[in-house]
Amino acid sequence: MSIIVEILNYTVIAFGFVAKVPQLTMLHRNKNVAGLSMKSTVTELIAFLIIMSYCAKQRYDLSGYMEIISAVVQTVVLLLMMLFYDNKFTATNLAPLVAILSAFYSFYLGIPLDNILEYLVAGVSVVLASSKIFQLKEILNTKNSENVSITRWLLVSYISIARFITNLLGVADKALLLNSGLAFVLNMAIVIVAYHYRRPTSQQKGKKKN
Repeated sequence: MSIIVEILNYTVIAFGFVAKVPQLTMLHRNKNVAGLSMKSTVTELIAFLIIMSYCAKQRYDLSGYMEIISAVVQTVVLLLMMLFYDNKFTATNLAPLVAILSAFYSFYLGIPLDNILEYLVAGVSVVLASSKIFQLKEILNTKNSENVSITRWLLVSYISIARFITNLLGVADKALLLNSGLAFVLNMAIVIVAYHYRRPTSQQKGKKKN
């Protein structure tokens, strides 16, 4: 069992480093944010920052949350690209991002309350779930997922189910199992909805006409 857990842990870290790369690549290629939820991205960033700051504050081994650090970096890049391609890359829109990053750095330092991260961690599952629900709603409302990377959501789905299995075979923490299990269900829901609303490319349309 320990070998299975080790293999899954390594794959989670490996996939975590590239989880958002397909989305970043697609966004750069299409230069269009239609179907992508800004609210989802910001909420997800906040959730990742909570987890990362808490783990750093507790001085946990870096390998135990390396994929979270990678997720924070990738999410910040994604958010900046979304603002740029949506013509919202202004000081006014960048200010909240700087404020969020500064706030979590201050929480890590113990300002204003040394134990505030413990309260934030307690609700991180709700924050993460909300970010995925926001993305689902965006696709359902726009009925357009041409700029949503299905590969990205398949990767994070794997990460979620892998974490579920490692927790089940390891500490069997109910909160962690609920968090990863719920994340897997919502990630796969996004995959299904994104696939359903995927619009054919102009090349595919041309083939159909011929």
